[in-house]
Amino acid sequence: MGSFQAVDECAPAQSQPQTQRVATDGSTQTLPTIEAAQSNRGPNAGVDDYPATLVLTDEKHSSEVGLSGRLHADYNYQDDDFRDRATGDRLDAASGTEIRRARIGIEGRFGQNFTDMLESDFADNSVSVKDAFLVYSGIDPLDFTIGQQKQAISMELQESSNDIMFTERSLINSMTGPLFDRAIGANLKGSGDSGSAQLGVYGDTIESNGNSQLADEGYGVSSRLTWAPTAAPARPPRTTVFSTATHAMATRLPTWPTCG
Repeated sequence: MGSFQAVDECAPAQSQPQTQRVATDGSTQTLPTIEAAQSNRGPNAGVDDYPATLVLTDEKHSSEVGLSGRLHADYNYQDDDFRDRATGDRLDAASGTEIRRARIGIEGRFGQNFTDMLESDFADNSVSVKDAFLVYSGIDPLDFTIGQQKQAISMELQESSNDIMFTERSLINSMTGPLFDRAIGANLKGSGDSGSAQLGVYGDTIESNGNSQLADEGYGVSSRLTWAPTAAPARPPRTTVFSTATHAMATRLPTWPTCG
């Protein structure tokens, strides 16, 4: 019958390492699965709230390259049209579909201190670069980011479009977003259990100025401070109770010719 060993059913179960058998050059070896590799990445290894879906890594997990994506589709139906009050003309209400966001991103980690992000958006049948930055996190708890990134202002803008409460952001964001959404610059961020602080210097966006005769590239400085006095360090995510931000920008206007 063999031998038996008593097992305490009330004792916590011991987690088993997640491995997979991989055939290489006629032999097989046991390697950690992607999920196990991601669990050992550390707190500063990610560049987004959501990790990449497909991750390629070396045997020692010293470097990783991941592929991520995002697809947001909108549909609107209006069962009645309306008339212009001033002219009385009948106007057709907007009904239809739209691919609001269709993004493909490549996330990377090199060593223990460097991560990068390159993400493009294919919505509206055009291609635009949303993020293209490099992060250095070798001095805990600081993160230094350089490249095309979100500026350190507006809590609503900092929140990912995957997490916003409504289908779109507010009207205030639509009016001010073009001024301080994403830009090429450098940002220094420090965070702890109860708050965070950021300071960044930015130029213009990654899109080149179509008419250089009208205006040179502008520049701006942004700062952001958050404080969560009721934070629970062991239970993220935390609720921000106090948040403030400042932004200053300057645009060099053209020298208009005088008529004499």
